[in-house]
Amino acid sequence: NFCQIPLALAHATLDVLALGQSKLTRSAVMGIVEELTTK
Repeated sequence: NFCQIPLALAHATLDVLALGQSKLTRSAVMGIVEELTTK
């Protein structure tokens, strides 16, 4: 699904913002993308 990666990154970004961090780390982004593309 084309929108799956951007949607997952948006949700993860909101989660880290709620925890007081400023943004996702590069490794977190790569992990999310890898998880979604290796299914």
